[in-house]
Amino acid sequence: MKKAYYYLFYKFYKFGEWSPSLFPSNSTAVLLIMSLELFLAVSLYNYYSILFDHNWFNEFFSFKYFAAIILIPLVNLYIFFRDDKWRSHIKEFDNFPREKNIRGTWIVIFIVFLIVVNLMFSMYLNHPATARL
Repeated sequence: MKKAYYYLFYKFYKFGEWSPSLFPSNSTAVLLIMSLELFLAVSLYNYYSILFDHNWFNEFFSFKYFAAIILIPLVNLYIFFRDDKWRSHIKEFDNFPREKNIRGTWIVIFIVFLIVVNLMFSMYLNHPATARL
């Protein structure tokens, strides 16, 4: 699982190198990973509020939600910036065969697509105008 996490970082790092950005590639990769994690957290909160009929939008600025928003970036910054271990992972994944990297790219695209669609679906279900079943 840890290797898959670093592979996700690698793909976002390569995306950061390929695309024009104001940030360094490693910062771009970490920002994208943090965004996906926040999308997942919001989706989970949406499903929680649907299951337990709890409107978390009113309590968004409470401590438990604020802690999650602060904790996710801190953990990622610790994992990726405490040492330069990510550089060795970039070199390792650069040595993968071309076919394996292409397959990995499609898997990452699919995962990102699922996370974004999941967020949109959970927000649709949790929207006040949506009728509850």
